[in-house]
Order: sequence, then C-alpha cells, then structure tokens
Amino acid sequence: MRRGFGFLMVVIAVVVVLAQPAAAATGPMRFVTFHRPAGSGCVTTTGVKAAASGTGIGWDGARVLVSCWADQAIDRYTQAGGLVDVVTVHGLPGPGLGGLSWDADHHVWWACAVNGEITNKALSQGVGYITPDGSWHPAAIAPHGCINNVTYEAGRVYADGAYANSHATSTTVDVGAVTVGSGGQLHLPAKLSDLHPVLWSPHTSGNLFDDAGNLQWQADPFGSTKRIWHDGVLVLSTTLRVEQLACNEATGTVYVKWFNQNRFGVIADSSGSGC
Repeated sequence: MRRGFGFLMVVIAVVVVLAQPAAAATGPMRFVTFHRPAGSGCVTTTGVKAAASGTGIGWDGARVLVSCWADQAIDRYTQAGGLVDVVTVHGLPGPGLGGLSWDADHHVWWACAVNGEITNKALSQGVGYITPDGSWHPAAIAPHGCINNVTYEAGRVYADGAYANSHATSTTVDVGAVTVGSGGQLHLPAKLSDLHPVLWSPHTSGNLFDDAGNLQWQADPFGSTKRIWHDGVLVLSTTLRVEQLACNEATGTVYVKWFNQNRFGVIADSSGSGC
C-alpha cells in the first residue's frame, strides 16, 4: 500500500553517465544504464540509443521490468541495470509490448500489446495480462491508448497512450477494475473508462495512483522541458522524453523510462512519503 501524500524536496542530484549524450535534468534523479540481451529488437551496443521504441517499465518486488515495441518479451534487470533473465511472451497480436506492470495480487504482468495491423503503433489500445508461463491474454480496449503506460494498483488497471496527436491528446487516463472468473481467469471491462483525473501539467505519460485511486505521480513528456510531478509538487525537469513510471512500494523509489533509451531513471524517496 502506498504511504501518505508528503512532499519531496527538490534538489539537484544527477549522476552523469559517461559515453552518453548530454541531457539536462534538475531534480532528485540518477541514471542507470542497462543493455538489452542479444537478439532483442531494441538491442544496442552503446547502452543509449535503442534500435526500436522501448517504453514500458515496471517493478516486480525484486527486479526492474523493461519492454520493447519490437520484442515479444519482458527483460528483467537488477536495480543496478544488470540483466537477470528474459520472459518470452506467446500469443501477442503484434511485434511487442508497450506499457508494462506487475500485479502481485494475481501474479501476472499487465501490458499493452503493440498492434501489428496499424501503421502508427503509438495508437495501440489492447490491454491484457501475461501469466507466468508467458501466455498473453487479451482483456480490454483502452480508448485513449496504452502504449506508454499500463499500471496495476489495488485491483485497478490504468492506461494512457501519451502522444500529443493520439486519442484525446494525452490529457486523460483510462481505468478498469480487475475481477476474477470462476475458472481463475482475470477480467476487465471490455472498454476501460475515461477517468479524467485532475492533472498538474497539461499532458500525461506515466501515472501512479494510490490504493484509493488518487493520482500521486504524473509525467508530462511534451514541450522542450519535460516534467515529473508528485502530489502537485514539481520533482524533476529534463530535456529527455519521459514515458512510463514504476513504483517500488517497499522503498518509495520511482523508476523512470526514457523514450528510446537503454537506461532508466531512479528517483529515491528522500521524504519518507513513499510513492
């Protein structure tokens, strides 16, 4: 359960990783570089620029989870960026995955399936879950997209597409409650509902909600300066495009996925308020 609604102190604490392009970031964040496994659709030799869009990030209680538009797999990493293993996903309707989240209540991964039948993959809307054997189970349509963010929290799945020219211009979030069928299968409403939370910045890509469904974290990737907010307080400003956020509830750490980058950001909980 997420704790409280305290404020984060905005400080300058950026770690610069050598051999990566300069990127201005002001706020309590450090970069962690990771390397995709050989054969990945997002593989890179530099640790910086991916070969294909990779947007999803999650936390499963022990490992950082990363997805790729061109991979039917979930890569699992240590918090330091070391590759642990790869979960191969079977039965996807397209080339890979977008937004990604671990559901510890039901022991599945929720994710956005990249739609292989449309030209603009950013408009993908199919939300489903992945069981431990790697099987994909379609569950719902997110009317406003899901490519950049699918998050599970306290029995609800949240999704957004987060592209300025996509469905609803990235100013809303879709949500649906998870139910369990008689055979143990998981269900969402066929179409997720438009939540329209009160946002602290005009656009949103990556949101974290508390157990009661209140918005706690918001990332806005648009404009020359991208921003991350916590409980209405500006936490981070950066020139890098921000996409999905993920929460380590045990420590309050927030993980940040950058667009097309083989590195993730880490925002430590400096206030004890959690995420």
